[in-house]
Amino acid sequence: MNTKVAGARAEPDDSITDTVLRYLPELRARARFLTQDTASADDLVQDAIERALTWQHRMWRDSNVRGWLNQVLRNLFITEYRRRAMTARFSVAPSLDPDGAQRAPEPADLLSTADVENALATLAPKDAVVFRMAHLEGLPYREISDRLGMVPGTVATRLHRIRRKLKRSLASVYEARLISLAGSGQ
Repeated sequence: MNTKVAGARAEPDDSITDTVLRYLPELRARARFLTQDTASADDLVQDAIERALTWQHRMWRDSNVRGWLNQVLRNLFITEYRRRAMTARFSVAPSLDPDGAQRAPEPADLLSTADVENALATLAPKDAVVFRMAHLEGLPYREISDRLGMVPGTVATRLHRIRRKLKRSLASVYEARLISLAGSGQ
């Protein structure tokens, strides 16, 4: 008896690769919508398919493959968006306003990589692992929680507290440097 299910359900007679390829045009369209760039969309789809094939053993026989692939694509997009947002916060900005007036230096102008490394060194080892997995390896919360045996909500809460601690630490270094600059007359 054939147990195929119509529509978006995984079909036991199909290999996962064939099933993934069937949804490739839809994944490409969604990725283009999310990224607004063809090259970035292609990279996103490739990453999503790679992730799907790597984690195919976690799929249930009658899982909604279409929904699962779209969720993987979405999660990868959000992870990359967060990584870019964090990078943008620490990028070097010009020290002039658009009208040409001088302004106070941005944190990226005064903080070094060593300052960030020193702030990271103050983290408890278990917090440093979570932070590195999220922000250096770019892993989604679910994967971090699976690897560390934690509830995903715990990962989110811990990362929030870690970011807040790092922000306070780096803010104090930044403020000290601003005071030093003001005292030196620059």
